[in-house]
Amino acid sequence: MKKIYIVTQGQYSDYKILGVFDKEELANKFITSGGKYEYNYPEIEEWELNPNAKELRRGYLPFTVGINRDGRVVSVTQKSLESNKGWYGNDTIIYNPCFAKDRDHAIKITSELRTRLLANNEW
Repeated sequence: MKKIYIVTQGQYSDYKILGVFDKEELANKFITSGGKYEYNYPEIEEWELNPNAKELRRGYLPFTVGINRDGRVVSVTQKSLESNKGWYGNDTIIYNPCFAKDRDHAIKITSELRTRLLANNEW
């Protein structure tokens, strides 16, 4: 997994990208070579390059599946993933953003995740 480092500055409508680097050291040098900043000091955001490339090449689609502890599916949405950092949820329902061939495949992936979490006492 290759990472890139994006130097950003500002917030909301003032937010902008100042530079994109393949090494964090270069991003830091870019910031420190820019002189003094009166406000909105630049920040470095770390991003994965080409996330989910394998799944996208296979034609998989992004889904988020909600499932309860008993295995009942409570929601399935097909939409662009807002986060690809893994499952999230609470004591009763987890939501699993994933790439899958179709709705049934997304449910199967999430059901297997539920089984693993329960078996390992992680939920």
